[in-house]
Amino acid sequence: GIDGWQQIAGHFRDHAPALPVGAIAGISADNISEVIAAGADGAAIISALFMAADVKIAARNLLAKINQAREIT
Repeated sequence: GIDGWQQIAGHFRDHAPALPVGAIAGISADNISEVIAAGADGAAIISALFMAADVKIAARNLLAKINQAREIT
């Protein structure tokens, strides 16, 4: 979950602060805001896009959520 990801991300940030830290697996429109707010520099959202009925709309919605989460943090 998010707590485990934050622990792992913290380890990498401590040891390689110049590298971006992303999140993969299970990322969807339902949790992308939480993932970005938790500190992810990016996320793999392949299934969230290609399982959607309309990829273009899904991409726009995910991007809006990512941008909104980045404004909050």
